[in-house]
Amino acid sequence: MACNGYRPVFQKQLNPYDPRGGLNCTCYSGAMAAQYHTCGDTYITGKRVRELTGDTSGGTTLVQVDYALNKKGINLATYVGSYRLTWNQFTAKLNSGMGAIVQGGYNAIYKTRFSGSETFTGNHAIYVNPGWIGMDPLADGRRAGIYKYHGEKYPAWLIKNFAGQLILNPSTGRRLGYGYVWCSFTRDNTYTPPRSAYQYKVTIPRGTFIRYYSRDGVIYKYTKHKTGGFSAYCGAPRVFPATRAMPFDSRTGVYILTGAYKGWLVGASHAKEI
Repeated sequence: MACNGYRPVFQKQLNPYDPRGGLNCTCYSGAMAAQYHTCGDTYITGKRVRELTGDTSGGTTLVQVDYALNKKGINLATYVGSYRLTWNQFTAKLNSGMGAIVQGGYNAIYKTRFSGSETFTGNHAIYVNPGWIGMDPLADGRRAGIYKYHGEKYPAWLIKNFAGQLILNPSTGRRLGYGYVWCSFTRDNTYTPPRSAYQYKVTIPRGTFIRYYSRDGVIYKYTKHKTGGFSAYCGAPRVFPATRAMPFDSRTGVYILTGAYKGWLVGASHAKEI
């Protein structure tokens, strides 16, 4: 499975549907990791991840979330305790195409422009998509001064500081330490095959074209974009059913695999077998 450029749907932990949302940062980060792990074929809420842990009090651990997602057929690689990663090991995995749930101390984030709270400094978890796209469940822009997720790349130094500030012992204040990371990784969902491996190519002429968005293989949204024209390799065409909110029942589409638009779903009428 490969879905170069795919980003999961952002989930905010503070919402009216989850009474434990304030404690479910690891669960919501895990829900976004699950989406990336399956290239969007599995959409699960952070609230549901919490239910699958069977734990109804306090926060949750990476191991609990890993076990919960196992029930959905998703197996993350979790590195905690003596299996912690060094920063170099972490960056190598993230740069290879894996997504990561990272636990850390929010005191490293709350005074920066990326902060999702003006006062919270305790342990927290965020999801980091390949490309260093930070997806903090607290970053919902709920009021002025709160950062709102919009697909921005987080600075590596910020994530490194955050990871090292994870509080391991609240009574003594002992932290994980700078240069170490507790995290759970998804599978590597990026793939750049040799040219001979591509079987389809998409050509978009100059003008306006439509990008479709799918969740669990179902189109739920589309947007129009202008281009000066481009060509790229793409996957095989397949039919995507649409939600009732769409003005059509289905579309035959292809995922773009290379270039600036990789990961985008466009109409198969632009694609040809090569």
